[in-house]
Amino acid sequence: DHVRNPVARVVLHVEHPRGEVLEGVNHLLGHGTHQDAEVGMKWFLKAAEYDNTTAMVNIGVCYVQGQGVEANPGEAVKWFQKAAARGNVQSMQKLAMIYELGSGVARDMEQAARWYRRAAEAGDALSMAGLGACYVGGNGVERDPEEGVRWYRQAVERGNPQAMTNLAGCYNSGVGVAQDLH
Repeated sequence: DHVRNPVARVVLHVEHPRGEVLEGVNHLLGHGTHQDAEVGMKWFLKAAEYDNTTAMVNIGVCYVQGQGVEANPGEAVKWFQKAAARGNVQSMQKLAMIYELGSGVARDMEQAARWYRRAAEAGDALSMAGLGACYVGGNGVERDPEEGVRWYRQAVERGNPQAMTNLAGCYNSGVGVAQDLH
């Protein structure tokens, strides 16, 4: 494949997976080259051969959205699981959402809560908010509003707007905390 982006061309000269991911993104979005999702997907697959988890996440997203490949949520889950097994937090968060929504897989709130927990414990604020919601609602875990509030607070400390809204709702209704309408 011809590489038009001069930065990527230099990086790819030594077959560096991050350069391959960059080139994949460039083709996917049409930055510095013609937009071609199929070519972008090829670059992601090449980088994934080197265990690049960013490439694995991008492949999963392409399968979810049908970019450069036919949409296949089951295949997306496989790629997200590969990246998660290598510690990629973004893929853990995506798996949690897929299982929560039942997107291409059977809805499974226990799996969703498990993936939210893994990503939350690794510092992902969106997953902290998701895990908090699981505890407040008793979805996939035993209902424990105080634990949910604890996760919401951690997400709020990291600036997550959904957690801010959810925590305010807890104070407003007295769920997991003493009611405070002020």
